[in-house]
Amino acid sequence: QNTINNVGATGATFFINEIATGTIIDRCISQSSGSTALSNRGDYTTIRDFRALEHADSGYAGGGQDREQVTIDGWYGESAVTTKTGLLFDQGISGDGVTGYMVNHVFLSNVTINLGANATFGNGIKFARVRQVNIDNLNVFHTSVAGQSLRIAEAVGSVRISDSHFASMLVQEDGATFIVRALTGATASNGGSAQFTISAHGLRTGDY
Repeated sequence: QNTINNVGATGATFFINEIATGTIIDRCISQSSGSTALSNRGDYTTIRDFRALEHADSGYAGGGQDREQVTIDGWYGESAVTTKTGLLFDQGISGDGVTGYMVNHVFLSNVTINLGANATFGNGIKFARVRQVNIDNLNVFHTSVAGQSLRIAEAVGSVRISDSHFASMLVQEDGATFIVRALTGATASNGGSAQFTISAHGLRTGDY
């Protein structure tokens, strides 16, 4: 377990570069990062039991191009000073423009995002240019009024969410297939198709 306190410093606390493959970050803590708590440009990255506390920029930021897979199992992000996003999966744009997928698979489980009111651009989580997103047990307790709990932006193929809670809006911009089970606490703005598989929504499995 590694705790890095970056009070007064700039730059990411943890940085995985573009030639890295199969990196595992296990039980680490970023405290008061002057920028991003964890910047990931590597491939097949696995992050377990990470704590991102009082980061000035995004808690997690995925960069680079043409990544295959990112897995996060156990993440707690809390910041009253951030001006960005809790978890940002928004890869660079290739020659395909915004229609090109840059990450094939993102797996998130056991994630909690708790941002303060100063998150002026702050989405809890944002996805762009990701082919497939799988989410289980995600809790977004607070984002600023300027942002959304979950933002599905351009070029996202499919999103599956189970057993999750969102404090504010879910926004889907460009028509990904959006499948949700046991979602609580939020309304949804949806540009594609949505399937809710919980009786409390008044919809049955198979309704769209």
